[in-house]
Amino acid sequence: MQIKKFIVVSLLAGALSLGAQAQPNVNNGQAVNPPNQVPFGGLNGQDWQKMTPEQRREAMLKITEQMLRGGMDMLNVQDKATQDAVVAFAIEQEKALEPVREKHRKVAQSLINNAVTEQQVGALMEELRVAETEARDKRGKDIDALEKQIHFSQKPRLSALLSLSGLTGEQTGFMNGVLGNIMASMANVQANAALPNLPAGPPRAAN
Repeated sequence: MQIKKFIVVSLLAGALSLGAQAQPNVNNGQAVNPPNQVPFGGLNGQDWQKMTPEQRREAMLKITEQMLRGGMDMLNVQDKATQDAVVAFAIEQEKALEPVREKHRKVAQSLINNAVTEQQVGALMEELRVAETEARDKRGKDIDALEKQIHFSQKPRLSALLSLSGLTGEQTGFMNGVLGNIMASMANVQANAALPNLPAGPPRAAN
């Protein structure tokens, strides 16, 4: 049951992430043929709409914790101290990445604003590079500290989970490809928008 629940939640989170901005917004922000919203992490669309940006970030951190604990349970990593250390590490990384997301958002927004000059775009991009370097340096130190605390490198399944989730590795980011990265950039631009809908899916083939 835990495995099934974890897989379902993982697929839902992935679909929400990839589905963000999949439908073009027209008619005062209403999507063309908008699909039905689905509950996410115990929240529905109306709850999400009422939240402040800070409340949304906190909600996503809670969902991240639930998914990490579910993944570790699935892998039979059920030691509370280990789980707590991983969750604390993940939350710290998420908070450290917020300046990167902010700088990234500014660069992405500048690309669709013709009033922004080439020089201004270049300056914004340099700010993003600096934020990225600082985040990478911090992550490297935090990974070393986590290794000393729980020795995750000696636990191949846990080590793989941390790597594929992007906490200690970048393999999954490489797997996104150009389209995945573009969609992630678009989703970041709309980071404070409403809870994204699941994509409607391809039309049925005619009989």
